[in-house]
This record gives sequence, C-alpha cells and structure tokens, in this order.
Amino acid sequence: MKWDIADLKESKAFLNDIYKNVTTAIFLADSDARLAHFNDAFSALFYKPEDQLIGELCGNAMGCPFVKDENLDCGSTSNCSRCELRASIIKSFTEHVPVYKQEMIRDFDICGKRLRKHFTFTTKFATYLGEAYVLVLFDDVTDLAEARETLRQKNAYLQAAAGSLTSELIERSNELAVIQEKNIELMQEIRHRIGNLLQILVSLLQYEGWRLEDFYRRLDTIIEVYRYTCYETGDITVPLIGFVQAIAEKEGNCSVTINWHKNAERSILIAPETATPLGLALVETLARVCRKQANSIKLSLGLSESEMEISFLADEDISDIYEDKLALAMIDQLSGTTCFPSASEFRIAIPFSAI
Repeated sequence: MKWDIADLKESKAFLNDIYKNVTTAIFLADSDARLAHFNDAFSALFYKPEDQLIGELCGNAMGCPFVKDENLDCGSTSNCSRCELRASIIKSFTEHVPVYKQEMIRDFDICGKRLRKHFTFTTKFATYLGEAYVLVLFDDVTDLAEARETLRQKNAYLQAAAGSLTSELIERSNELAVIQEKNIELMQEIRHRIGNLLQILVSLLQYEGWRLEDFYRRLDTIIEVYRYTCYETGDITVPLIGFVQAIAEKEGNCSVTINWHKNAERSILIAPETATPLGLALVETLARVCRKQANSIKLSLGLSESEMEISFLADEDISDIYEDKLALAMIDQLSGTTCFPSASEFRIAIPFSAI
C-alpha cells in the first residue's frame, strides 16, 4: 500500500499517535503561560499526574524553585523577568514568531528533590479548537551535559598528568646534567632522546579516539623504556630480549618464545628511540588480541641475521584485529611489514637495519 504524506498530515489518528509517543515533552500554553494541554512525555518528565498540571502556570507545574522559595505564582517571582521560557512563550504568542532551541539551565523541585536540569526548548504560535496558544517542545539534555562535563574533567586530569610527567622528565634531565657535566656529548644525546619521548607523549595525548586506559598503557610502555635503558657502556641502549619479554609479561595470558636462527646475534642492544615505537606496537597489538577475549596468546620472537620477526598466535580468529592506527604508524616508523599467515596468527617483520 502506497502512503501519501499529505494524507498522513491530515490524519488526526496519525498525528495523535505521534503526539502521545514522541519522547519530546510537548505542551500548549495560553497568553499567561498556563498549561492547557500536554503529552505523556511532559507528565513523565516532571513526575506529576494530569490534575497537578492542567490549568497550572508553567513555573508552578514544572517545579520552579523561585515559586516555592518566594511563595509566589509563576509570573510574579523576582526571576520571572529573566526567565528564558516565559520570555519565549510571550514572544511567540504576541509576535507570532517561533523561538528555536533555547537553553535553560537551573534547579527544579522534582519529587521532593531539588535537581539541576539542562533543558532545550522551542516555542511556536498555534491555534487549537479556535483558541490561540503557544506550542512548547521540551527536551531534557541533562545526561548529555553531564557526560560532556565528565569528559572535560578527564581531559583536564590528563593534561595535568602530562604536565607533571613533563616536569619530572625535565628534572631528570637536569640531574643527569649535574652528574655528567664532563660528558657533554652524552648529555646532548640524552636531552635529544628525552625530547623525542616527550614528543611521543604529546602525540599520544592528541591521538584521536584514545581512552583513559589506552593512555595509561602507552605511558607505562614509555616508562618501561626508561627502566631498561643502560648508560654504563658510554652509550644509551636498551636490551632487546629483556625489553620484549617485560612488555609481553604485562599481559597475564601471554607466553614468550625466543627463536635464534643460525648466526643470529644473541645479545642485541637497541636505542631508546627505537625501543619506544617497538614497545608501543607490541602493547597495542596485544591489547587488540586481548579484546577478542582470547584465552591464551603465544608471542614468538624470531631473530635472524637480517631481521626480527614477531608472531602473535591466539586460540581463536583474530584476523579482524588490526585497525589500530598508532600501532601501524609505529611499525611503519621501523620500516616493518605485517601479514596474517592464518586467521589466528598475526606477524610483524622488522629489518635490523631499521633498529
């Protein structure tokens, strides 16, 4: 059956169904801002039955705190001249012009409690049964506003954490300057590499789509680079095998196997600026595999004369895990390549020339 939209607009049954079932609170107000009609969503929003709403002034019906505190009706309180809703109703009624998407943030007395509410509303002149009214559409966006505030607070916390870490890294750099004043070249190298790590940290904070747990995991990886960095040999290096094992062991259901090919170097040292992208690629890949709820993960590290091969083997299909832009960027920085030998295995190959 083909419907004509004009027929639907003229159908009273259809319009009544919309009026009753929309989640937006709707009511009709007269020139005194007194409720003449409303839908179920409006009654549910303020937890009041029909006999406590019909014929009531807007502020009285909605639980305006000024009405209760000053013991006056809506329209007579000290705040009425500043009320966004009342001003919009009067404007639409007298000037016959709509007012769209106005915001109103204030306390309301609902079910015996004073609650802070965030509302958006639209007012429009309308006639009903030959009488002039203002149609008011009301939306409660309190949950959305609170979610935005929570996100703002988390962002502020992370910015503060980043500032604290930056100060700590700068302080560590200054301490090294005092201890190793004579070795100017080494100190320049340390400052340069600390700067690289700070740049990576800033990039992590700006990385689109991060979550709080992602940030802590990545930050912990950078800290792990510092834990394994050696300065005693006159150079700044990180032992590859120990570092990879430490990263993998942070995931409880991950086991590590080392396979040395013939003529492969047994003791491999890499620079911190290489260990950082390598560690980030490992933890991001492990996190992706773990989100698949794999019961066990086998990480195999194969070392030949020319390259290092890292294999992630799970006990179920993980072929759709690799969408992480950060991990792919880190692998690309190391001139690495990736592949899926099977649905349950993901492999990364990195040439030693890059590390």
